[in-house]
Amino acid sequence: MRHGAGISCPNISRGPAGGHRLRTLSRGAQGRYTYATAAEAQEWIRAAFSVNDRDNRDKLASIYGAAALDTFAVCRCRCWPGHFDPMGIYFDDEDVVFT
Repeated sequence: MRHGAGISCPNISRGPAGGHRLRTLSRGAQGRYTYATAAEAQEWIRAAFSVNDRDNRDKLASIYGAAALDTFAVCRCRCWPGHFDPMGIYFDDEDVVFT
């Protein structure tokens, strides 16, 4: 089991009346974007948001959408052995390790 940075999917949900939001990988579905530990995935999230200037936040908003900026979380990610490419890109609530 590896870890990736997940981001909330605002228009995709499961369960009655959309009770559970799904998350998707925030980067490409490739092994180089998954991490051996949750701490390593959290470090990527921290580094991506460590610059407090407006230009950086605007750039991230143009990539992920402004509403998504506060939804990043570390998610458990099942990966193929050897190259660690994710087996899927969507995660349920129980896959979230921490936000």
